[in-house]
Amino acid sequence: MAAITSDPVQPVDLTISCKNLRNLDALSKSDPQVIVYLDGREIGRTEMINDNLNPRFVKQIRIDYHFEAIQKLRFLVVDIDEPNGPLEKQDVIGELECKVSDIVTAREGVFNGELRHSSSTKRGFITVQAEEVKEHREEFRLRFSGIHLDKKDLFGKSDPYLEISRSDGNSWTLLYKTETIMKTLDPVWKPFTIPVPKLNRGDPERPLRFQCFDWNKSGNMDLIGEFTTTTAELMDGKRQFELILPRKQKKKSYKNSGIIQLKEFEVIKTHSFLEYITGGCEISLIVAIDFTASNKDPRDPNSLHFMGPHNEYMRAISSVGSILADYDEDGNFPVYGFGAQLPPRGDVSHCFPLNGNPSNPEVRGVDGILGAYQSALANVVLYGPTKFSEIIRTSAEISRIQNSQDSQKYFILLIITDGIINDMQQTMDEIVLAANLPLSIIIVGVGNADFAAMDQLDGDEVPIRSTNGTLVSRDIVQFVPMRKFIHDTNPAALSRETLAEVPKQLELYMRQHGVKPFPPSHRQSQARIYHNAMATTAVVPPPTYDQSNSQFSGQNPEQNSGQFSGQNPASFPLTQPPSDQNHQQHDDGKPSKLVYGDFSAHV
Repeated sequence: MAAITSDPVQPVDLTISCKNLRNLDALSKSDPQVIVYLDGREIGRTEMINDNLNPRFVKQIRIDYHFEAIQKLRFLVVDIDEPNGPLEKQDVIGELECKVSDIVTAREGVFNGELRHSSSTKRGFITVQAEEVKEHREEFRLRFSGIHLDKKDLFGKSDPYLEISRSDGNSWTLLYKTETIMKTLDPVWKPFTIPVPKLNRGDPERPLRFQCFDWNKSGNMDLIGEFTTTTAELMDGKRQFELILPRKQKKKSYKNSGIIQLKEFEVIKTHSFLEYITGGCEISLIVAIDFTASNKDPRDPNSLHFMGPHNEYMRAISSVGSILADYDEDGNFPVYGFGAQLPPRGDVSHCFPLNGNPSNPEVRGVDGILGAYQSALANVVLYGPTKFSEIIRTSAEISRIQNSQDSQKYFILLIITDGIINDMQQTMDEIVLAANLPLSIIIVGVGNADFAAMDQLDGDEVPIRSTNGTLVSRDIVQFVPMRKFIHDTNPAALSRETLAEVPKQLELYMRQHGVKPFPPSHRQSQARIYHNAMATTAVVPPPTYDQSNSQFSGQNPEQNSGQFSGQNPASFPLTQPPSDQNHQQHDDGKPSKLVYGDFSAHV
């Protein structure tokens, strides 16, 4: 049984101050107050401070921080003319709009912004400081052994395991179950960690029950004995406990059914996802796109690569990329494709850079990813089969090089695919290796294929094992079928589903490898004034595609330097006339009959 994982929602207190506010009162100074809105809804107000153009507010505003969502904040600074009166009776000094992620990723968690007003006059500045509301974040690392346990099997020794339960009123809640050790009366179980709040819910005197059972193949387990203790006793140093079997307790000759010894005990301080982020840990996105022939001709409106408003590849890139862009210091992302033939020789590649530059596969921002995707479609042959192992191996190497205690960086590999993979065991082997690196893998399935086999990679039911039997050290894969969100009008729904597990995955990796967060002052980015205060913070929509000039609207050509130099598929003829046969899904390694580009690129 795994230890409880952290909740992706983390409460944060916002402390607000202002500087050089514009004075709106004729005979005195303004009486400022800040009203705070989250996603268009008012969530709180600071106190009013009389006659002060540089107010430092005491009242904090608490919000729930969600890493996986874009959360829009609006700070409205008003001069109170009529205390307790409606908003329309007050004078607006200025306002600022930003995202929660702008604040938590700011240097030292201190966000500075310039207030804006429709009059365009100088209105002053606002500073918002984010501070995580820290709960009890400690774990016990425990290791138990048994000494001279009672023999329960007629023809052999016992097969013992432990169950630990917490008292909840009139019932017991099972918290942890050790592994079973076969044929021994002196077992030594593996060490494990368990959060202290899970053990006692804040009450160190809450009873804990330890039961030792003898495992039986029939499913009828025999109780060897039990004892109760508390976290307070464990903290005070008690290390040996007598196992008592209640039905034997009345016998005069009965002493115990063995001894349980606490061999190892350690209190471990755990750190939150937000502590790593405010300390300067970057989260970087790596994108991998499926270019197998089963996606069909991009000119066909039924193709998954069709450049229209319903392109699921573009939607997935925009949804996830718009969240993660705020957590990457330089905003550059490596982007790869797999399952295509590449110019000029037509070699099949299961990991190629979409910008055509193997030495530097990065593009700038979400628009750069979308532009590189369009450019690659114009120059490669949709082929197959679908393989993930090389993409995961390449991403693992990127993450291996760039993370350490002194340079903290965590990577998220986004794989977007339309089909079932053909190298399942090789992929599982790479996932087992990658689990020891600062990497999470998100797989988004597009189209209507049967993705049932993808649950094997997700590992929620059965943990992944490599070819040699090695068990994955942590869960790093999340699979999400895109069709689940086809009719969802909320553009943030996909990002919430795909990114919700990332915080706990990052926390677990850092804990396993002894990486501690730096204090907020360690963040190296330069402090900055946020001038674009009134800019929209919605999810980046896919750019519109203009068939007449083969461009995404608003695309910056400088972002795509070094890309393939072929033509747009919309203006290039098929090598054979289109037919129903041409549109069959070819994902078995045979060449597709849909060939694009002039093979003039140099990869």
